[in-house]
Amino acid sequence: MASPHSISLYLTPSAIEALGDRTSGNRDRSAVASRMLERYAEACRRHLPDFSESEWNLLRDALNGWTAEPAASVAWLVMGVADAIKLGELADKWEVDGAALLARLEQLDYAGCCAVLDAVERWWAAH
Repeated sequence: MASPHSISLYLTPSAIEALGDRTSGNRDRSAVASRMLERYAEACRRHLPDFSESEWNLLRDALNGWTAEPAASVAWLVMGVADAIKLGELADKWEVDGAALLARLEQLDYAGCCAVLDAVERWWAAH
């Protein structure tokens, strides 16, 4: 019987490669994977931008259902939000200055984009 902290995961080939790069020798894969996930969560916490609730609502609306795969596609965040603002008229819907929000998103580095996507994904998972 599995302990309450045990789960099974099926990893993508690139995730297996990332894990393998860090588990050469006799290193415990579970411990390494746990550290990687904890570091990711901490990086997202530290890089989370301070947006208004209306801006978050626009981002949740714009990114609903979007999966940033492969990981490099995180860099397409601004383009995806820009398209959603233009095509879905989301700036008007959420009463947000769309150009100003896009300018702030363009200033984010990769970790900041990950933090935004992670926050939106967690919000949708809870709702």
